[in-house]
Amino acid sequence: MATGSFTTGTHTNRQGLIEVLFSGGSPDQDSNGNGLPDSWETEHFSGQTPEPLADADGDGTTNLMEFLAGTNPNSRASVFRPEGTKNGSVFSMPLSTVSGRTYKVFASRNLSNWHLQRTIQGDGSVHTFQFDEAAITSGPLFTNQPSKTCFFRVEVILP
Repeated sequence: MATGSFTTGTHTNRQGLIEVLFSGGSPDQDSNGNGLPDSWETEHFSGQTPEPLADADGDGTTNLMEFLAGTNPNSRASVFRPEGTKNGSVFSMPLSTVSGRTYKVFASRNLSNWHLQRTIQGDGSVHTFQFDEAAITSGPLFTNQPSKTCFFRVEVILP
């Protein structure tokens, strides 16, 4: 997935990697073995065989990522790109969900040790994840450093 950044006040938020986990292989038949189910290819590409790592709509997201995120690979406006804002000590990140998928939000101070913060069952609506830095008084995410950098990771899990 493409990365980028934007600044809100004194805080810079950077888009990052979306990690996608799914068990049991593709949830649908994939006769050409490209990782994209035949039914999805038919729906979005009239049965043609799209390249999984191509970006059909030029939005910076591969066809494979569009399938996994449940977005439309032919619309630049349809993209899963969680972006957050920080107000005081509270970080908020709206997540557009797709029915049937599970979203897990993790936090880390060092990009090595990740800690599950919230699990969201997709239902087709937007859910807002919030992380309050001031509420962390102990544990693996606690730090008394003046610069309290925290990273977030969203895992999308297919049924």
